[in-house]
Amino acid sequence: MNTILITGVSRGIGRATAETFLNNGWLVYGTSTSGSVPFSHDRLTSFQLDLASAESIENFKQQFGETSLDALINNAGIGLDEDSAPPIDLTVLRRDIEVNVFGTIQITEVVHQNINANGKIISISSQMAALNQSFTYGDPSYRISKAALNMFTLNLSKDPRLVDKNISVCSFDPGWVKTDMGGPHAPRKPEEPAQELFDLITQGFETGKFYRGTSVRDW
Repeated sequence: MNTILITGVSRGIGRATAETFLNNGWLVYGTSTSGSVPFSHDRLTSFQLDLASAESIENFKQQFGETSLDALINNAGIGLDEDSAPPIDLTVLRRDIEVNVFGTIQITEVVHQNINANGKIISISSQMAALNQSFTYGDPSYRISKAALNMFTLNLSKDPRLVDKNISVCSFDPGWVKTDMGGPHAPRKPEEPAQELFDLITQGFETGKFYRGTSVRDW
């Protein structure tokens, strides 16, 4: 049976993605900051994980052990900023980087060795991290953290420990999605990026790239 770890499955894209994989016969390991999720399934196991806490990450490491994985989706993260007007609030920036960058790096380091040969790692980024887009000032801490996450993806795709096992790595732009972060006016439902993530994991993708849907987009 195929196995996947998805962080942040209590709501939004994470929940929809977990449900999509479960509906397609996968064994799913999911995390939330509380350790509980608002849905159940006989192939779902939930863990407590707070990416802002080194102690929580270490506890997860001990509990997860040597569990075998075919894929990892780094979905958990901090949302849009309270610092939408200049100057950049360094407290908010540190918080966003702590979770979206440092936490994601740490949990990936914990579980990459559990991923089988030919496995997949996808980190949820954002169109707001794209450097080729023109945009107005806003949400700088979130944008900076997700741009840094993209650079982590590029570096990870060249990590010899993963290359030797043919593990593919990419960042994923889900678009503007109707979630707590995206708000009620977003045009996409969480089930749409969830299906795209399933397709990328099961059909494969080019390592070291940034995807929108199942197509490569510019960084």
